[in-house]
Amino acid sequence: MKKLAVLKSIQKLKKKHKKMGRVQRFLLGVVSLGVILILLFFLYTLYLFATAKDVAQVLPAEKTTAYVEINELNISPKLSQSSLTQADFLQSYLETFSGLNLEEAFVKWAGTPVGVAVIDTGNAQEPVLFVRSKSRSAGVNFFKDLALEEEELIKEKRDGFSLFSFSESQPFSFTFVNNYMFASKSGEALKAIIDSQDTEDGRLIDKPEFRSSLGNLPRRPWLHGYVNVQNISLNTGNPAKSLFEPLQWMADHIAISVRQDHNGFHFNNYMALNQEYLALKPGYREDTRFAYGLTEFIGSENVLAYVGGANLAAEWQNTLETISNLNPSYGVILEGLLRAQVSNVFGRDIDLRDDLYPLFEGEYALALKQNEDGSLGIKLIVGHDNDDFAEAKLDKLFNGFRLLAAQFAPKLEVFILPDGTESAELVADPDRFAETIEEYRNFEIPCLEGEGTTYGFCYLIMNDMIVMANSLDEVKEAIDLSFSPKNVLSQSQQFRKTLSNLSKVSDEITFIEFNHLEKAFEASPYNFFFKPFVEPFDAVTWVKHYFDDGVSTEGYLLLK
Repeated sequence: MKKLAVLKSIQKLKKKHKKMGRVQRFLLGVVSLGVILILLFFLYTLYLFATAKDVAQVLPAEKTTAYVEINELNISPKLSQSSLTQADFLQSYLETFSGLNLEEAFVKWAGTPVGVAVIDTGNAQEPVLFVRSKSRSAGVNFFKDLALEEEELIKEKRDGFSLFSFSESQPFSFTFVNNYMFASKSGEALKAIIDSQDTEDGRLIDKPEFRSSLGNLPRRPWLHGYVNVQNISLNTGNPAKSLFEPLQWMADHIAISVRQDHNGFHFNNYMALNQEYLALKPGYREDTRFAYGLTEFIGSENVLAYVGGANLAAEWQNTLETISNLNPSYGVILEGLLRAQVSNVFGRDIDLRDDLYPLFEGEYALALKQNEDGSLGIKLIVGHDNDDFAEAKLDKLFNGFRLLAAQFAPKLEVFILPDGTESAELVADPDRFAETIEEYRNFEIPCLEGEGTTYGFCYLIMNDMIVMANSLDEVKEAIDLSFSPKNVLSQSQQFRKTLSNLSKVSDEITFIEFNHLEKAFEASPYNFFFKPFVEPFDAVTWVKHYFDDGVSTEGYLLLK
């Protein structure tokens, strides 16, 4: 019965089809063709998606020193309208770097992602431009147009891939591997990429360290990159070599990712540290969690920067122990440098471990401020739980500073030598320092300030916290805010906006206000260089997180 019903339906359709006119048949054919084309386009898109590979699936595992990949050349409209750059600044930069007309390439055969890799050829660290290729034949034709009229491209076959170069006109070679085009000044880096395709573990994506580093960062970023610290090689005469060697002993690799939205850029980086050098004490991560509560005692007006954390003494001790694991003498030298600076400011009677470290075992907040008269205000607030102990230590610091303060305000003294000639030298001027103990809102503030200098030492103990500053006004501000917390840093729009894009739990936090920083640099001879890079941005905040195998930094850069 079911078969008969199907046959009757088919017969009805045939009769109905015979009754259709030519126009109706034509329209039906057009619609059918459209449906077929849509299906083919959908299948083609699926094919491209299935065959598309991340550049890490192509780059060689052991020879890739670094790479940075941009997944979208468009940037925030706010940034594109700024004086720093135009909307196509990334494209322009890459064109300058490679010497290629990328705008024409993107029209004919190229697409994103696009980026730069550094390949270790054994003889040099060679940069390589890469770009997603939508059509290999169109790409080859594009490069043929760059050649001279009678010039032919040199084509070399290598393991099933074609390596192209120019005999005269262009100083670079290029090749197509999977869905990417690679171009470099010599063919050695390109050969290293081709050779890595033969083995499954020869590509960067198969490197466990690479997967673990990017595994700690957000997926599908606007920009991401990777640095194999162990692959960085510098000549013996290079002054940067001494800086990189300790980093190579400590760190294995670094990964970074950047996401963008209409308000700014959210960035993350991750540094994988060798286990033997990650000297976190038991419970250190738990002890360093904090909620930046001391920002309630920092005014938001004219703040250049703020740095906060849970335990400065613990952070410093952990840094010393980590560095000492590289070489015991490094930690001794670093602490020796700090001890020398402390002696220069507070005198030799101050012991670093007995007098200073115990003062910084609570939450801390360091704020830098640009005052109306152009001077720099410095304020450090530290939480504590023992008034008597803090008072004794601070009094000792104050006495030491009093004895040595004159050296921060020297004066020029002219005198006559025995032979009658005139000479001059800088000597300490104690008259330029004013020592006071001022009572303000029922608080006594011991203070020693240098006239016409940023040197000074004022302190106060109140509400389970210590306030230390280089001027009396900074201490008074903290007192005023303790009574009426208005216009404090924690309520600053820039601070809240940047912080709202970050993880709620952090170990350390840094905030920079670019608007105030611009004013501070107006009188600087370097302002012409500094201003274009700062002008588009409003503020930036970043926080630090500690893990068992490394350290991560997360931040947000806010656009104006």
